[in-house]
Amino acid sequence: MSKLKCEICGGTDLIKDGGEFLCRGCGMRYSKEEVQKMLSKETDTHDALPIDKAYADLYASEFIEAGKCASRILADDKTNSEAWLVKLLAEYGCRTAGDLKDASLPLDISENWNGLMKYGGPEMTAALTSSNTLIRTRIASAAAVIAMGKEASDPDEYDRAASILKGLPEEELDKLDLPFGFRPVFGSWDGKPIVWRKLASYSGNTLMITEKCLCLFPYNDTYSPVTWESSTLRRWLNGEFFSDAFSPEEQDCIAEVLLMNNDNEKYGASGGNKTSDKVFALSIEEAERLFSDDADRSAQLNGEDCGWWLRSPGYDSAHASAVLFDGDIYSSGNYVNYDRCSARPAVWVNEDKLKDR
Repeated sequence: MSKLKCEICGGTDLIKDGGEFLCRGCGMRYSKEEVQKMLSKETDTHDALPIDKAYADLYASEFIEAGKCASRILADDKTNSEAWLVKLLAEYGCRTAGDLKDASLPLDISENWNGLMKYGGPEMTAALTSSNTLIRTRIASAAAVIAMGKEASDPDEYDRAASILKGLPEEELDKLDLPFGFRPVFGSWDGKPIVWRKLASYSGNTLMITEKCLCLFPYNDTYSPVTWESSTLRRWLNGEFFSDAFSPEEQDCIAEVLLMNNDNEKYGASGGNKTSDKVFALSIEEAERLFSDDADRSAQLNGEDCGWWLRSPGYDSAHASAVLFDGDIYSSGNYVNYDRCSARPAVWVNEDKLKDR
C-alpha cells in the first residue's frame, strides 16, 4: 500500500482522530476530504492500481467501498492475498492488519479468513493467526469470568466480560460453557438449542420468551372468528411444540399457568375465556410492559426482522394482534390466517429445577 505523507513534515505516521486525521510527527490535522485528495494524488503516481484504491478506501474508513474494490479484484484473481486481506479488514472495520487483534469477533468465522489461509504467505497467515488467538483468548477469559458469577467477580470486570460475550453470534456462544443465569438455554427447535430471555420473576418462577422468533405460523389455520382459547397457535404450542421442543425433564420444569385473555382495549374485541397453558403468546399488555421500547421488543427469524403473534384479539375476532418487524405493537392485528407472522413462545419455568436438570 502507498503510505500517506504529511505535507508539512513528510512523516507517514497519520492516525484517525475523531473526524480528522492527525500527523503524530508534527501535529498537523487534515480533514477527511483533504486525505482523500492526498490519497488520490498518491494512487495516480502509482498508476492507480486497483489494490491501491482499495487500501486508500480503507485508510479513509470507506470500508464498504474498500470491500467492493477487493471483490472486483478477486473476481479476476481469486489468489490475490492482498485483496482477501482488504476484504477482511473492511468486514471488521479495521484500517490496518494490526488493528485486527482488537476486533470483537474471531477472525476465523469469516469466509474471508479461509481465502487468506489458502492464498496468503507464511508471514501474513502467521500474523493473522496470532491476532485470532488473542481474540479467542480474550473471549475464553470473558467466559471464565462469567462462569464465576457476578457475586464472585469484580463488578466492572464482569460487565466487561458480559459485553464481550453478548456481541458474539449464537454459534460461538453455543461453544462456550456459560451458566444458565447468564444465557438461558433449554429445549431445541429445528436442530438448534433454544435461547431464552428473562422477562419477569414471581414466587420462584421466571417468565421467559424465546430470544428469536422460531418459525412462521398462522394464529389460526382458517380465516374465521376465533379467540386464543380455540386458536391453532395455542393448540400447536401446547401440543406438538411442547412435546417436540422439550425433554421430559424440561417439560417438568415448565409451569402450567392461568392466563387472563383481556378484550382489545381499543377496539373492544373479545379476548375470550381464561386459559390454562404451559406455552403461550404474550398479550398486548405484557408486550407493552415487559420491554423497554420497540427496539427491545423486535425479534428476528433467520437473521431478518420478523413480526410475531400476540394472543390478544385485533380489532375484531377474525384478527389477532401482533408485534411488527420493527417492534411496534399492531393492536388492530393481522388476519388470523396470515402466514407471514411468526411464533415467539413464552413460558413460566422453575429456574432452579432447570439448572439442576
